[in-house]
Amino acid sequence: RPGKCALVRIFIREEGGRYSLSEDLDLYAALPFGESGLYDFEESDRGREDLLAALENRGFLFADVRLDWRPVPRNMAQQVDTAITYYLTTGYISQVRGIFFHARDGADGKKKKRASFSDDALRAVISSKAYDFLDAGGFLQIDKLFADMDTMQAFHRTAGFFQFSYYYGLP
Repeated sequence: RPGKCALVRIFIREEGGRYSLSEDLDLYAALPFGESGLYDFEESDRGREDLLAALENRGFLFADVRLDWRPVPRNMAQQVDTAITYYLTTGYISQVRGIFFHARDGADGKKKKRASFSDDALRAVISSKAYDFLDAGGFLQIDKLFADMDTMQAFHRTAGFFQFSYYYGLP
């Protein structure tokens, strides 16, 4: 409504820790409010999903995001109409400890004797990297993983392997 606004806050904690107000602008930027201007419950719930995705892409695959959406009572509301609070629990970071490639025959699913490219050549194509004690990276990012799989598919098709495909799961 004209003349009214919503108070949007994000509190974050590690598992078992205390919540503190987040000043991480990237988390606030992940919320959909800036694009739509709507502060209703449905838009706020989409924001919860977007925050969960943002945390997952930082390597927190077991994060939890809780939404507290409440209208401010009319007798207390001056300019603020709605209070929207997100409570984020990060859990632990999932790290990539190694990247391995397994060649499979497309017809019967049995392992081939020889891969088309070396592991080093394939690692050079993708952007995901294994965890290195001295490096800042190495945590699992879901969006990056799927982008890497598409890059691998394009790389193989460019090299003439037109039936290249991948599956999700353990070999």
